[in-house]
Amino acid sequence: MAVRKNNVVICCRHEEDSADLLAERMRSRIAGEGYELVLNVKVLQGEQFNAQIKHEIENCEDFILLLFPGTLDKCVDGSGDYLMEEISYALKLRKNIVPAITRKFEWPEILPDSIRPLQMFAGVPLNLEFFDAIIEKIRTMLISNGDKTVKWDENNYIFISYAHKDKERILPVIEELQRQNFCLWYDEGIDPGTEWDDNIAEHVEKCTIMVSFISHAYLDSENCKDELNYARDLGKKRLLVYIEDVKLPGGMSMRLGRQQALYYHKYPDKRAFYDKLTGVEEIEACKMD
Repeated sequence: MAVRKNNVVICCRHEEDSADLLAERMRSRIAGEGYELVLNVKVLQGEQFNAQIKHEIENCEDFILLLFPGTLDKCVDGSGDYLMEEISYALKLRKNIVPAITRKFEWPEILPDSIRPLQMFAGVPLNLEFFDAIIEKIRTMLISNGDKTVKWDENNYIFISYAHKDKERILPVIEELQRQNFCLWYDEGIDPGTEWDDNIAEHVEKCTIMVSFISHAYLDSENCKDELNYARDLGKKRLLVYIEDVKLPGGMSMRLGRQQALYYHKYPDKRAFYDKLTGVEEIEACKMD
């Protein structure tokens, strides 16, 4: 007998008012578009992260997360929360996460490291007055039935510069840009002590724009600073994206003070961040037809 494989998991905190009803309504509407979906509340046993929900997450490609006011509070309070484990597991498996954000939801000031990258995903404001339009928007963000071919133009692409320690936080941004058909290149991660090699230099030379994700780890990395300095020497367009509240050292501040910058950590609405990022002229030029 063939094994059923779900395209999408819809995840919510089932003890929240209206969460179950909204999740079921969303499931029914998206299922009508030809997707197979499963609700986490249908397979949970009490409040335990169990083998069945783990199996469903493993077999899905998209993970829709309903965020109500207070949804993540128990995740902050301590480990063992079933919702935190579901989110953490989806992140670990690099699932395409689509946060559906209801009115008055606010991100906690601090999230546990295991789910911290969640904030990097583009969310969808969930306004029930425009439910059909929202479902259509969510559908465009799902990769389950989409073209999974990564498009590439060797003469027109975005070079992503980031610290290896920040990889789990940067991957959602990379995947969102790829989902929107932007051509980009990034290194899978340079181990400490590894030489900055010719392959990276060649990709810096050919890129249209370098996007550097600035953090404490980035400023501590000689490889990252080499990439940024080499792009400057070549006269490449550079965009600095601050993912932490950091201050550039004196010399770097003098050299980079005039560079265009985005402050990701200051955007409460991540969709606004992505709109601003993809609106940069050189980044727009890297979008594939």
